[in-house]
Amino acid sequence: MSASDPLFAEREPTPGQHERTGFFERDDAVLAAVTHAPEGAGSGVLICPSLFTEALRNYRREVILARSLASRGIAAQRFHYRGTGNSSECDDMTFEGLCADARFAKDLLDQTTSVARFAYLGTRFGGLVAASLAATSPGAPLVLIEPVLEAARFFKEGLRAKIMSGFRGAGSAGTVAGLMQELEAKGVVDLLGDELEWTLCDSTRETTLVSALGSDPRPILIIQLGADEPVRPDYERLSTTWRDQGCDVEVARVGDRSAWWFMDERDPVGVGALRSQGLEAVDDLTAGIVKWLTAHLGNVSEGAA
Repeated sequence: MSASDPLFAEREPTPGQHERTGFFERDDAVLAAVTHAPEGAGSGVLICPSLFTEALRNYRREVILARSLASRGIAAQRFHYRGTGNSSECDDMTFEGLCADARFAKDLLDQTTSVARFAYLGTRFGGLVAASLAATSPGAPLVLIEPVLEAARFFKEGLRAKIMSGFRGAGSAGTVAGLMQELEAKGVVDLLGDELEWTLCDSTRETTLVSALGSDPRPILIIQLGADEPVRPDYERLSTTWRDQGCDVEVARVGDRSAWWFMDERDPVGVGALRSQGLEAVDDLTAGIVKWLTAHLGNVSEGAA
């Protein structure tokens, strides 16, 4: 993606809202971020994207979600990790670096709004990042869309998807274990057109959603895609673990199941869908998230829709 991408570029603001796109220096790199700031917002949400193909697949929804939150008087901060999207390249991506980028993005929202209450939202791998930041904000609400419970499992899923797709280079190792050995030896492997770095895998060997969040009680919304599907057993166990810690956990089943690692190559970020449905098209998932966050953050700005 580039800064000229219609989903990234600044648009004409809705009355009472401001949408600011910028490139911000952090250490020796540049972080791309978009702030959706309604007038008088007292609460805000940090939106942590996933990685690789999944970040593109969910991009349209994050844009619409941020604008929908702003229409309810809740500020929203989107960003691209270094080494992804419009941010500058990163030679050695690590989980600590991803979390530092997310923390920097939250600070941008702090600096440009009067937000006093925060919630955190993460999709898939972004759920691990969101949980890590939420751990530093006792009681802050947390929304997790199809969260990854273990970082190591996420990378194995991606490599398995590469093999299933018959993607170039998949046959050089033939198995997930073989590709992991190649990754450790070479430091990087191609993952469906993206680079998976060993430094990222190595830095997340022990990273799980439970360990990332810690034990402070808070409201948590877990979203499973597939309205007609039973709740996944691993999400049931996760909910039980957090409820035992005093968290108020809700598991919502919404929409259709998603093949995260596979995309429509003709329209990878859903630009066509945005244009055909209108930039403010809101699906049931987005509407449900906005409703839940509004209820848990409160303080909808005066005059918000």
